Amino acid sequence: MIINGTDFSETIKGTADDDTIFGNGGNDKIFAGGGADEVYGGTGNDDLHGGTGSDYLAGGQGVNNLWGDAGADTFAMALFVDDSSDDWIGDFMPDDGDKIDVSGWGVSDFSQLQALFQTDAQGDAFLDATYNGFDHFLTICGLTADQLQASDFIFSNNGASTQLGTDFSDTLFASAAGDTIKGGGEFDTLLGGAGDDVLSGGAGNDTLIGGAGQDRLNGGGGRDFLTGGGGADIFGFSIVQKGDGADVITDFNSGFDHINISQIDANGNVDGNQAFDFVGTNAFTDVGQLNVSHVNGDTIISGNIKGDLSPDFQIVLQGNVDVQAADFIL
Repeated sequence: MIINGTDFSETIKGTADDDTIFGNGGNDKIFAGGGADEVYGGTGNDDLHGGTGSDYLAGGQGVNNLWGDAGADTFAMALFVDDSSDDWIGDFMPDDGDKIDVSGWGVSDFSQLQALFQTDAQGDAFLDATYNGFDHFLTICGLTADQLQASDFIFSNNGASTQLGTDFSDTLFASAAGDTIKGGGEFDTLLGGAGDDVLSGGAGNDTLIGGAGQDRLNGGGGRDFLTGGGGADIFGFSIVQKGDGADVITDFNSGFDHINISQIDANGNVDGNQAFDFVGTNAFTDVGQLNVSHVNGDTIISGNIKGDLSPDFQIVLQGNVDVQAADFIL
C-alpha cells in the first residue's frame, strides 16, 4: 500500500503488509508496521520506525531519528540538496544484516568514510559530509568509529566523472574509476577512490586524500593538508606560500611519490619559467635554489625565488623524510 502524509506534522501508521510511506512535510512519526516497507520522511524532523520485516528508511532533510526494528534494514542517507540533514540511527545491527546506504552521497570506498568518521562523547560514531555549506550528519548509536566495517555500507558504483565544488564548503567523493574533482570556495574535503584521481582544492584551507591509485593532488590557495594514500602520487604546487600558510603533505614517500613545483618560476628576476636547483640541506647561496631542513620532527622544503637568500615558499612534510633531488619535478 502507498500511504502519503501531508505537509503538516502527523503520526502515520502502516499496515501488516509491504507499504511505501511518504511523510512529506512536517515533523512526522511514522510506524511502518509489518512487511518489508519503504519509508521516506521527506522534509521536517521525523521519527521513522521500520517495524517487523526488512525495511528501507530514508529520513530526508531535517533532523531524523531512525529505528529499523526487527529484520535486515537499510538506512539511506539523503541526497545532497540545498538543505541540511541530520540522521541518527538508534538500532543499527550489522549482525542482523542492517546496512547504511551512502551511495546517494557518491561514496565509493570505505576509506572515504574512515577519513570522516569520529567517535563522540557518548561513544557513538558520527560524521559530517558538508555540501554547499549545509551539514549532512550521520550518527550511529552504540558503535564507535573503529567498530565500523566496509560490509556495513552500500557504496556507489558510479563511473568516472568530473566534479566541481560550490562556493561554500563541500565534501566530495570520487568513484572507483578515477575522477577529476575541483573544490570551490571555503574549506573543502576531497576524497579520492580506488582509481587514479586528480584532486584540486581551489581557494580555502582544504583537505585532499587521494586514496588508492596514482593520484595527483594540488591544494591551490590556503593552507591545505594533502594525503596521497596508496600508489605513487604527485603533489603539485603552483602558488607561493610559506610559514603558517604552507601546505602540508602527511604521507610523502621518498623514492615513490613526487613533488611537482614546475609551475613555480624559480627566478622572478628574469623572463620565463626557470627550474629550481636542489641544494639538499645546504643554505641558499643564490636565487632559484631549493633546500630541505628538519624542524620539530617535520621536514621543511624551502625555495628562494627573489634572490634575498631567505625562503619565499615552503612545503611541510610530516615526519623526518630523507628527501632527494629525484623526488622533485622541477
